[in-house]
Amino acid sequence: MNTRRAILALIVTASLLLITPDARAAVGVSSLHINAELQLNGSVSVKEEIVLAGSSVLDWQVFSNLRGLTVSANGEKVPKSQLRFVKKGTSTRLTSKSLASSKWELNYRTTGTLIRHNDRDQFFLKIFQESGVAVSQTRVTFSLPEHAAQTETQALTGNVYAIGGVFGATSKLSSPKTITYNADYAGPKGLMTISASWPKSILQLNRLQEAKLALLNLDSLPWIILGVSLPLAALFVLLFLILRQKRQDRVRLGPVVSQLPSELSPMIVGVLVNKKIYPEEIVALLVDLCYRGYLVIIKNGPDYFFGKRKPPDQHLQLWEKNILEQVLPKLETKISNAEILKSHKQVLFSPMVHDAFNEIYEIITQHQYFVENPHLTRIRYKLIALCFYFASVVGLVWTAVSDITPYLLIPLIGTIILSWLILRLTAKLTSYTATGLQQRSAWLSFSKFLSDPNPIDPTMARNQTFEKYLAYAIALGKTEQWTNRFEQSSSTIVKPDWLVAYQELDAGALGGELVEFVSKTSKLLTTLRGPLVN
Repeated sequence: MNTRRAILALIVTASLLLITPDARAAVGVSSLHINAELQLNGSVSVKEEIVLAGSSVLDWQVFSNLRGLTVSANGEKVPKSQLRFVKKGTSTRLTSKSLASSKWELNYRTTGTLIRHNDRDQFFLKIFQESGVAVSQTRVTFSLPEHAAQTETQALTGNVYAIGGVFGATSKLSSPKTITYNADYAGPKGLMTISASWPKSILQLNRLQEAKLALLNLDSLPWIILGVSLPLAALFVLLFLILRQKRQDRVRLGPVVSQLPSELSPMIVGVLVNKKIYPEEIVALLVDLCYRGYLVIIKNGPDYFFGKRKPPDQHLQLWEKNILEQVLPKLETKISNAEILKSHKQVLFSPMVHDAFNEIYEIITQHQYFVENPHLTRIRYKLIALCFYFASVVGLVWTAVSDITPYLLIPLIGTIILSWLILRLTAKLTSYTATGLQQRSAWLSFSKFLSDPNPIDPTMARNQTFEKYLAYAIALGKTEQWTNRFEQSSSTIVKPDWLVAYQELDAGALGGELVEFVSKTSKLLTTLRGPLVN
């Protein structure tokens, strides 16, 4: 029987130990004395004296940010290596690793609970919350700075908020500059918070001091990294790219010219002016090869077909041969919407067409019109933008699962927006050489001639002028305007011998057919080029 009683007593004792909040030491607090003094810079110096009922390790929670914390045990300073700090939200739990004492003293400065209203300042300080032990006697004093005038301190007020088994809680003005708060007893589940309010004129803070005080209230490291450094870096990159591109785009156009500025390939001209490879540049190259007798376009009903007219010879440059061999196998079938969809279902993109686009950038770079390969320039800044983006996403997730202030979401979302703007800007990112800028200006002047709204001069319509400039019009995005100039004039567009159509085409119909052909071929090449070429 005695054995059963002993086992039962052991179970009850173990249960009581298990339900002790946070598994803290069972030694109660005989007295808790706190002195809080307002400083001229808006911070509050706090001194906490904790007297335990017996010698025990430190296990205490402070509910505000801590600056310059020092801990003493029985009057001797405790090294920080002997302490543990567990931060959760705005509170910090202090524990000693092995050192035990019956009297602990905490000294620190805090700013996190000072609120500045329009005409008054207010300070809150949470004394304890579910400490897990009984606190027999609590006394808290709050004092204004010594310099405060007597007329201002008369408006000092304060309150105490106590629940959860806190008895005898009172507050009184013990002097014109001091409020004293008392509590006779607080149970393990008790919560006690004090507040003080005074005229705003007591703290004369300038804007710099106000900003410094606001920054001190934040959790500094996350704000320095995620809230300040990250968005500022993204903004700097964005502004740098915008200013650089504005300088690059500041082109002085000369008079409109009706002759080709140089014998560049239409494809190179298109990339030089448009800054990147669009499918229209490839179409321009194919039309140029048609004009030079290497390809033929056949129209049968609504569909178009590409066919070889003669094999590549010594008159073609090596890169033209390579691109022709890479692109043409994919275009020897029907160029129609159905074929485009069918091709898209069969393969995500064509490696051969993908390689052709990459090779074009290498060719442009070899002509020394750009400081470096434009594709590499854009990839670099896209990667930078993606780094900003993913860092912000990680910050958003961390903010959501942690107790950090939700105000950090504002700069993080701003960084995501800046990353998106950088990604949008990369489409036109290039770095021209002096020669490249000069050539671009000349070809833009020629582009104005192609898009002139006036009808073409009949003398200009001779000698296959329409065919000769058609590939350049496609590369410069002026196909429709170039054909319109002939439609509006008394000149007729002679159907090119490389365009085989099984119906009669007048000037307007021929122009429309060419515009439709360019559109369909560009869509097919867009599908085949792949996602990593830009």
